[in-house]
Amino acid sequence: MSRRPLYPHQYQLHNPLSPSPDSPLDPAAASAATGRFMRGYTNGDDALLMHARYLAVADGVGSWNLREKGYPALWSRLLVHYFSIGCERFFNRSRRKKREDSTLNAKAVDEEDVDIKGVLNDAFNAVVKATATRTDNVVIGKSRAIDALPTSASQRFHGTTTFTGCILHGNRLYVVNVGDSHCLVLRPSHVPPPDAGEDSRFLLRTTEQWHYFDCPRQLGTDSPDTPLGNAVVSSVKVENGDIVVLATDGLLDNLWEEEVVSIILRTLSIATAGGTGADGWEAGEIEQMMKKRGKTLEEGVNVAFREYLAGVDIGGEDDGGELMTSVAAELVKAAKVVATDPYTESPWMERAVEEGKGAQGGKLDDISVVIGRVIGVPDVA
Repeated sequence: MSRRPLYPHQYQLHNPLSPSPDSPLDPAAASAATGRFMRGYTNGDDALLMHARYLAVADGVGSWNLREKGYPALWSRLLVHYFSIGCERFFNRSRRKKREDSTLNAKAVDEEDVDIKGVLNDAFNAVVKATATRTDNVVIGKSRAIDALPTSASQRFHGTTTFTGCILHGNRLYVVNVGDSHCLVLRPSHVPPPDAGEDSRFLLRTTEQWHYFDCPRQLGTDSPDTPLGNAVVSSVKVENGDIVVLATDGLLDNLWEEEVVSIILRTLSIATAGGTGADGWEAGEIEQMMKKRGKTLEEGVNVAFREYLAGVDIGGEDDGGELMTSVAAELVKAAKVVATDPYTESPWMERAVEEGKGAQGGKLDDISVVIGRVIGVPDVA
């Protein structure tokens, strides 16, 4: 996947407890390790992770900032950091299998299932140990009871975070999710039939997990949620040109899904057309498309862009992430407009009203978006 951070020079937090990708995830025993930069990027209480083979976002729960030992941004950043190390260890093992066993079919290794829930669980264990009091040796395992979870008494640094991560292995994308952050996989050239429902917008869309309204499932201090017990895993076969979006809840709390699709398709279309063609689409083609398809305005716009993109190769060589940076920036900009408007309508307001809560306008929150464009995957039936 092509990827590029919006602001790579910011928030390079230093962590002297980071093990190398090949070493055990044991920060408690890493006091003699060489100091390393923490992986990922921080945005408020959110954390983002970008790599050619994996992506992740984590949303630190901001209410912890009101407590003396609350550090939600540390929890989210540490979780993506150790998730990155776990991903590297998985790919290192795959490479060793190919080298050590000459009879092993390389295709079989590439098609090996990814235990992405296990990767997240190992990362969570590492965060729990890194934030624990000096005398504690907390390890979360498949058979450990609920009292082994991190608590206010056992942790030096308190916090909780949601998490969504994905790994591209072969021609499959593996996704793990805890809470209300999102993974959306979109095939820009796919034109849904006229009678298709909302499920046809994406190849894959994760489902939010809640305890109750505005309280998502989360990993960390005093939370009953764990990766092994609550993480939801899904996978989808991808093709070159597919778009993978990972975002914290600040995106879909302020933009409806059809708006997200429209922004992605419009940005891709204008970029691949060299900045031309937009006037023609807006002047007449979209109106005719709407009449033919019987679509609403937003849906008609999206059908027009999808039909245009069906004839464009957007799964070619890596452009350094410029195109995906533009798409991510447009999404964040649009969500920010809604988030800062106290009088507009928003998906968050709509859900609040459904729950009997008094709410109006957008939801002012951290908005973090990571986008990858799939390139170089094998064309396997």
